[in-house]
Amino acid sequence: SNAVHRAVISPTEHFSSAWGMGNDAGVYDVLVPVLPGAPAQKLVLICRAVATQRRPVNVEISWNGRVLLSQNFTNDRTEQIELDLTAHDMAIQGPSVLSVVTDSILLPKDLGLGPTENIVGLGLFEIFLDPQGASK
Repeated sequence: SNAVHRAVISPTEHFSSAWGMGNDAGVYDVLVPVLPGAPAQKLVLICRAVATQRRPVNVEISWNGRVLLSQNFTNDRTEQIELDLTAHDMAIQGPSVLSVVTDSILLPKDLGLGPTENIVGLGLFEIFLDPQGASK
């Protein structure tokens, strides 16, 4: 089931159909299985920030400790973010770690964005690797 799958890749997270996967701390890791020696890839995230123009959220996304993105979100639109991963990024033995760190503790209900009470900062709907989209 999807709930079991989510528990395996990110055991402490919650899921909301409106916000995706996240938690009430605004900091979480997702284990991403990759094949050692895979070529450079494009990491694609479909996400939604818990943010408004008056209450923005800063988000930092890292892959195995390397910061890929540091961005300020000022709205709650669903976004597609594409980030380049090098062959070196893909060379780790075992699952890679996608880390999301935000500076917010505000819930969607705190910002008038809906009743969700267990996701702050950034919710993730989809995470996938695209070998065809990688920069050369």
